[in-house]
Amino acid sequence: MNIHKVYRIFRRYFRKKRMLWFEEHFKVSDITKILDVGGDQYNWQFLSHKPSIKVINLFKPDNWNDTLPNFQLEIGNGTSISYFDNTFDIVYSNSVIEHLGSWASQKLFAKEILRVGKFI
Repeated sequence: MNIHKVYRIFRRYFRKKRMLWFEEHFKVSDITKILDVGGDQYNWQFLSHKPSIKVINLFKPDNWNDTLPNFQLEIGNGTSISYFDNTFDIVYSNSVIEHLGSWASQKLFAKEILRVGKFI
């Protein structure tokens, strides 16, 4: 049995619940600037607000929609983010750090996340 097929059945329910909590907890509004490192547009569809979301990813996600006005995609690496300190209100990353390999890469990733975000 493929665990990912089973997970897909429940994914929408749990992601929606998680993102509604996220929106309330971090007080996301239409003027919030979010950096999503390693993500795509999927999770953000569950918010009631439309914040400005910059996604940094190693590649363009297959399901990327270029017509959504509140999204920008940057091809890049989370261990070297090209923004000034505290550029983003919130920095979000879902299940990325464990894919970075070495402890040194994980520490560099965490340092960059802390540097560019105001609210981690």
